[in-house]
Amino acid sequence: MPLLVLAIGLSPHRAVGTSLGVVIFSSIAGTIKHGLDGNVNLWLVMSLLVSSVLGVQIGAWICHRLHASKLRRYFAILAMLTALAVAARLLYSLKLGEPI
Repeated sequence: MPLLVLAIGLSPHRAVGTSLGVVIFSSIAGTIKHGLDGNVNLWLVMSLLVSSVLGVQIGAWICHRLHASKLRRYFAILAMLTALAVAARLLYSLKLGEPI
């Protein structure tokens, strides 16, 4: 999403929609592939599908009400917190000498 905003110049709202579109199509393709190989738990897929539909509706409602600058700021905060969590996990693993 940051590349869609910074490199391509999409608005944050369009970048979110584009990113979600890519995710849904790649998820469908992966599910079909693994389903044909017999590696899919249908109960898990259905629970994820239902919760995803609800999450998308809530996310779209929130996104519609946020100004682009606030959306950009919240996404930056989320990205920084994620990077900090990954770095903390890496440092913790290195300290204990465990594989990552």
